[in-house]
Amino acid sequence: KLKPYIDNKKCVGCGVCAKVCPVKSIKITAANKAHIKRRKCIKCFCCQEFCPQKAISGKRNAIISAAVNATDDRRNN
Repeated sequence: KLKPYIDNKKCVGCGVCAKVCPVKSIKITAANKAHIKRRKCIKCFCCQEFCPQKAISGKRNAIISAAVNATDDRRNN
């Protein structure tokens, strides 16, 4: 399942993502970067849609991605 991922190199800490998050799972840190509280996130991706810096993208959990890739490899052989 996809989860929002914040690219800290692109994030400028503007707070738009935190404002549009319907469950308030995003906070701006002291380092002026967005941080997503994973347990609270409902994966609606409103943050990604509204981020003016395009700093938020969807990523899969590393374990799930490895399993999907292994399955794809088996199908292609």
